[in-house]
Amino acid sequence: MLRTYNLTPREARERLTLLEYASAVAYLPKDAAVWAAAFPDDVAEAAWGLSEQLLAAILDVVNWLQWSKTEDGRKNRNRPRLVKRPGVEDTSRSAETQQFGSDAIPLDELADFLQWGREIDG
Repeated sequence: MLRTYNLTPREARERLTLLEYASAVAYLPKDAAVWAAAFPDDVAEAAWGLSEQLLAAILDVVNWLQWSKTEDGRKNRNRPRLVKRPGVEDTSRSAETQQFGSDAIPLDELADFLQWGREIDG
């Protein structure tokens, strides 16, 4: 309360009604100590509001744009990692992802594989 409203707890009790006090506490900023005490497991996630999410998205785009102008970007390798966000698992480089080869498949081989142009038996 002191940092946000410049009121000590005693001054707040003397000057504010119970409803005003409750409202003041409810609208404390996300980084207020009361939230860290009330929800110790969710402190990092709670600190990420809309502004932080938008800044992370902007940084991801800027990193991607910078990477796209490099030799790695032209060859589509070593993509930049996304900014780590609390509560979101990084799946960009997971062990479940496998890449088979790096060359493009000729279109006729792809058409054969997908059986394009094949008559459908009805």
